[in-house]
Amino acid sequence: MEDPRETRKAFAALLSLPDDAIDLGHAALLIAREEYPDLDVGLYLARLDGMAEEIARRMRVREEATSLIAHLNRLLFEELGFRGNREEYYDPRNSFLNDVLDRRIGIPITLSTVYLEVGRRIGCRLSGVAFPGHFLVRLIGRDAMPDVLIDPFNRGRILSETECRALLLEMYGGQVPFSPDLLKRARTREILRRLTTVRPDSVRRWGRMSPHQMICHLSDAFRMATGEKPVSPATGLLHRTFVKWIALYAPLPWMSGIVTRPEIDQEMGGTRPTD
Repeated sequence: MEDPRETRKAFAALLSLPDDAIDLGHAALLIAREEYPDLDVGLYLARLDGMAEEIARRMRVREEATSLIAHLNRLLFEELGFRGNREEYYDPRNSFLNDVLDRRIGIPITLSTVYLEVGRRIGCRLSGVAFPGHFLVRLIGRDAMPDVLIDPFNRGRILSETECRALLLEMYGGQVPFSPDLLKRARTREILRRLTTVRPDSVRRWGRMSPHQMICHLSDAFRMATGEKPVSPATGLLHRTFVKWIALYAPLPWMSGIVTRPEIDQEMGGTRPTD
């Protein structure tokens, strides 16, 4: 069984990387390991590799992006049978990438994660779209080709902006106004924040903080450790050296009751989930 502290350290290390360098699949599986301590992350990453390798065997040289999407849709939805879980949308297993890969059923964001990760492995230029209530994928166009919006929850259906407007109206009854900004590319950190809060009944697994608050908290701590986030001069050197070493490497649980540094206290100078 993996030590939860090691899992969280690995997750925090991923979050310390530039956004484009964060491995979404790896991070999503580390989130799942909070629920499944014995989860073999490498096994599931190899499964994503295998899907991509199968598509690569079928590809011709210099295929167009739309052809790559056709390959993805054929393998994932027609052959492997991945689909959206309409019947039991709030089944907790829909939220964990390992379960989605095992059961081939999930919700928009986890199916989109599979789509993004397999697509990335075959060289398809994709990004997530944090559309309210229904995560999507964007194929990034080249030259004269416009971007394309893809709905992995609905077997890779291509959506127009008009259809996205209609979807938003259907879900929220006009309470959420449509804006083109709702269709912009999501950063990897945004996807991970959403992955940790997709269930309304999510149990907090990081003390009194929500997963979203903890992501911000850990990100601030690493930014302090690397010097990216300013630290007050009186203790900055201490926190960047000795305390940093204890926090990262000492085989001891972090002591309770220690006052949080103002630089990472979300009621003071720390990053809040809404920032």
